[in-house]
Amino acid sequence: MNWSAVNPAILPLIGVTLGVGGSIAVQYLVTRTTKQQATAKRVADLRWERKEAIREFLDAVQSVERLAECRHMYGNLDDGPELLTHRMWFLQKCIDIVGTPRLRQAALDYASRLHDAVYGEMPEGQNVWEFMGERRHPFLEAARRELDVPEFDRSLLAQ
Repeated sequence: MNWSAVNPAILPLIGVTLGVGGSIAVQYLVTRTTKQQATAKRVADLRWERKEAIREFLDAVQSVERLAECRHMYGNLDDGPELLTHRMWFLQKCIDIVGTPRLRQAALDYASRLHDAVYGEMPEGQNVWEFMGERRHPFLEAARRELDVPEFDRSLLAQ
């Protein structure tokens, strides 16, 4: 090809076109990466919020379980059961905000069972820990799934 015959304005135009195309491609890749990073951060933030909501709820239900135990094993309630059950219900609502439907239902069932254990009567022939455990275990399983906690493989201990 005879480059002297090419219009001198064409070569700069080709250079500009290549430069613009390269800039657009780079900007697309940067935008895509930024979106992926933002999505990953949102997922990590939501997981952290869920973990904190679960942890706070567990802290509250621990106190309410103690109230139920005192009531049914020793026949008395400590001072202020309303404050502890109120906090438990508040934290259950916090799980309602950030949890999946499965976790929300498990937390509601567990809180209801604890409320019944503190203020209601036990079914005949059932102790307070069995009564509470019927809803505790499904809640803990839902929490593990929510946080994507793998099952512990006990065979690893044998190695």
